[in-house]
Amino acid sequence: MARRLLPLLAGLALACPAADVPAVAPTTSAIEAAEAPTPVIVETPAALTDPAADDDDDGIAARDDDCPAEPECVNGIADADGCPDRVPEEVAALEGTIEGLEFEHRTKATLARDSLPLLESVAAVLVAYPELELEIQAHEDTVTADQHRYMSARPTQRQAEAVADFLIQKGVAAERIQARGYGEDRPIDTNETKEGRRHNRRVDLVFTAPAWRDDPNCGLSPAAP
Repeated sequence: MARRLLPLLAGLALACPAADVPAVAPTTSAIEAAEAPTPVIVETPAALTDPAADDDDDGIAARDDDCPAEPECVNGIADADGCPDRVPEEVAALEGTIEGLEFEHRTKATLARDSLPLLESVAAVLVAYPELELEIQAHEDTVTADQHRYMSARPTQRQAEAVADFLIQKGVAAERIQARGYGEDRPIDTNETKEGRRHNRRVDLVFTAPAWRDDPNCGLSPAAP
């Protein structure tokens, strides 16, 4: 009897397939939970919680510091922004010998006419950066020095003053400038050759303020492009 029922039951199973079970749609809350981003923990900067925070120790509170991780360079160039800015290229180019500057005579203090445009460009930069202060240093070679050995005043002092007077006439405040003649005391080349003596006859510009070299964050290199 059992053997007769087995084929019958098998046929019934084929004739009556199992009904499809409807899929359960996810709820809105389940979808939102799946799409929700993983929470990110953000640490509050000290500048927002401590008004006096100064992470780079440059004297400018981090909340007012455009570069809170880099100390300011106090050089007279945007000192309030908190960034280690470098000296602008046109300022850096001024320091040192004024190449091409000549006087009517090596022992005189009258500026050569061809040198006036050069000094006008120097004055323009100094007017544009009123924080700068400088010393004008005039020098000579030993042969020139021998020509006026017994004069009461050094020609180099008068030459330095002539340059200072010109810059003042072009708008540079007198209190920003010191003029000093060093005579033959500071040669940069030999006095045994004509070329060496020419190098020693010169006028240098040396910045005295702001004091870049006193701050390790500063330098005279131009700002990077």
